[in-house]
Amino acid sequence: MNYQISEARAAIEARIYEKISEELDEKVSRIVRYIFEKGGKRCRATLLLLCAEMLDCRMERALDAAVAIELIHTSSIIFDDIIDNEKIRRNSQPLHIAFGEGVAITCGLFLASKAVEILSHYDSKEIMRAIGTAIVTMSQGEMLDVFSQGEEGVEEYLKIISFKTGAMFSASAEIGALVAGASRDQVECLSECGRLIGISFQMRDDIADLNDGEKMSVYNDLTVETVSRLSVEYAGRAKDLLRRKFGEKSNRIIEFIDHICGSQK
Repeated sequence: MNYQISEARAAIEARIYEKISEELDEKVSRIVRYIFEKGGKRCRATLLLLCAEMLDCRMERALDAAVAIELIHTSSIIFDDIIDNEKIRRNSQPLHIAFGEGVAITCGLFLASKAVEILSHYDSKEIMRAIGTAIVTMSQGEMLDVFSQGEEGVEEYLKIISFKTGAMFSASAEIGALVAGASRDQVECLSECGRLIGISFQMRDDIADLNDGEKMSVYNDLTVETVSRLSVEYAGRAKDLLRRKFGEKSNRIIEFIDHICGSQK
């Protein structure tokens, strides 16, 4: 893994613990920490930092925004696990199994609320609009997934993962650009790149499920070959956009795409 990516993740981890401990007593803090001690890729937060860094923004300025993104993502995982009645999350019990649904729901709401509060300190309507749109879109994707009948085609599959995963990746890249004071066209370019990266990333995750013999909830006949081809296509589109707009300055983000989506030319 690229050193810069590892450094970004380490900074994100440290700031997460700092932020979630600010207003909680020891008992509640211990429960919330349980969620983050299980690890995670921190992909969305890392993407935000890499986008900001590419545009010459200091990591320290963008770090709280990255933490907010990670808190919202973690909140969504808590609710996903409840909806799907998951019994295992990263080789341990998910929050609702370990502490009960009431505790899990409360923690999920706290994390999402804390994220909004953190972002509000940037005093930017554009940042608040970006995160608000992403949360609404992600929620719509969750509803589409829950209400799916298992007979939808590949277009519906793409729509659902664009909403559920692409929206938050898009917001991560967009907010990274906004924190850095980017121009409107740079912000729009990175927002679209983030969406494409998120879709490709989710497909790589789904390939693991398909290889394990699991059925996709929205498309029973979806194959590893189809998902692999589409994942490469979406990652390639993101990298092409980055190269055309930012040239060599985008190399670290392209390395990151290869790391989380698979190295493809």
